Parts: sequence; structure tokens; C-alpha cells
Amino acid sequence: MGTDPPSVFRTEILCQSVESLDSPISGQAWNACADPAGSGVMEAERKYFCLDVAPEGQHATLAAAAATESGRVRVGIAGAWSDLNVMRDQLAAILATYKPKTLGWFPGGPAAAILADMYQLRAPGQWTTNSVGKTQKVELKSAEIPAVCQGMADAVRSRMIIHGNDPLLNAHILGSHRLPMGDGWRFSRKFGNADAAYAAAGAVHLARVARPTQRLKLVVSRGA
Repeated sequence: MGTDPPSVFRTEILCQSVESLDSPISGQAWNACADPAGSGVMEAERKYFCLDVAPEGQHATLAAAAATESGRVRVGIAGAWSDLNVMRDQLAAILATYKPKTLGWFPGGPAAAILADMYQLRAPGQWTTNSVGKTQKVELKSAEIPAVCQGMADAVRSRMIIHGNDPLLNAHILGSHRLPMGDGWRFSRKFGNADAAYAAAGAVHLARVARPTQRLKLVVSRGA
């Protein structure tokens, strides 16, 4: 454990949920969004993935999200690695298996270390510079990060999230800290790995912005 506080040891080593005192996400609200049956996100037809990496490549998480007809968003973990070489070997196969609509990542953060891999990533089927098979690759730039993180917190607060109580996701969400950024904030990486929180927030953001708006039906009443 070294000089790490007990909360960091419990979160990173024991994968226990420890709500930080300044966490931007309420533990009560997060727990209220849990579904004992699981999030069901991997069975959804339209899935959105996001990958994030911890500083110095200590850990990487691939999260998945899918919007429901009611507007709520299912979110869960599609993959987690403590070895980036293993992640590189497995990522394309995961994309080929689950065929998400979008794969996003944060090129301005620690994921910059795998930037070249993301651009060269391939999967079976046709692909271009901006896609892997039928999966579009999307960079979530630094200017978007406050909206991604704050949007996640708002979705949890309004109970618009459904998650399956994954221990890793619980640990990173409830152990998150707020880092001021301009007029907003983002998840801090200073107090331990936050890659699952970033990946989940990114996936939720992609699912929400891609969710098609309901078309208004125009009814014309003809006079007698």
C-alpha cells in the first residue's frame, strides 16, 4: 500500500467501492441506478464504446453504453486490462464480436500513448482511417471533457443511467474526485486510476448524442 491512503488501496487493489468526500457523483444516486439483473448493454443492438487508459499505462478500461427507448442509458464494462499489450491484442476481436456503432477515446489524456494503435486498429471487414469495420472511431477532444464528465454526473443524478453493479465501475465512479476545468470540472486522476469512470462517461456521452430524436407527427385536420 505504501503511502497511499486507505481509500486508494481499497479502490485500486481490492476493487471496492469507496465514495470520496468530494465525489461529483452521489453514491446514493449511483446505487439507485443499479439493476440487479445487470445493465444488459452488451445485448443491445446499438452500442457505443469508449476506451480510456490510466496514467503510465497502469490500467485500461473499455466501457459500453446503449440508449433505451425511454431515454435512459445502459452502461457497463466491455473489457479491462492491466497490460496494454494484451489490450492491443484483444481490442480488435472485441470490436468484431460486438460491432459497436462508435469507438471513442480521449487523445488528450493518457490514451495518447496508444494513439498510433487507435489509428491503425483494424477488424475483419472493410475499414477506413475513421472506422473499424462498421465501427466509427471518434476522438473526444479536451474541450469536450467537462461536458462528458458533467453529463455523466447529471445523468446519474436524474436516474437516467442503468448499470449492473460492476465492481470496477463502482470503484472508479464512487472513488472519483472533481478537478476544476474552466467554468466546469472533470474527473481527477490525481487520487488513483479513473479510467473506468472516463470510459463509462465517454460511452454514455456518445450514446446520448447519437440517440435519434423522436420525429413529430403532423396531423392535419380537414374540415367538413
